[in-house]
Amino acid sequence: MPSLLLRYEDEIETKIASLQKLFTITTKNKTILEALDNYEELYRQYVQQQDEISQLKAQLNDFKSVLLSYKNAKTDLEDLINDFKGDY
Repeated sequence: MPSLLLRYEDEIETKIASLQKLFTITTKNKTILEALDNYEELYRQYVQQQDEISQLKAQLNDFKSVLLSYKNAKTDLEDLINDFKGDY
């Protein structure tokens, strides 16, 4: 009977060790999945920010173009004023 009890005790300890390993693996997998979820969210935010940056760059280029047009128009107007002053 004691040998039978020892055998069951060994089996129980083996199963407990297996369950502990399984729990450790499951915990690690859960941590990895959470990290992947976080990474996916961060990547989604990164892509969204890149889109916003592209839009801002396009707006900045438009503004630069308008500013250059304004500067050219100002120069043309100053030239006309100077020509007018020279004529009179």
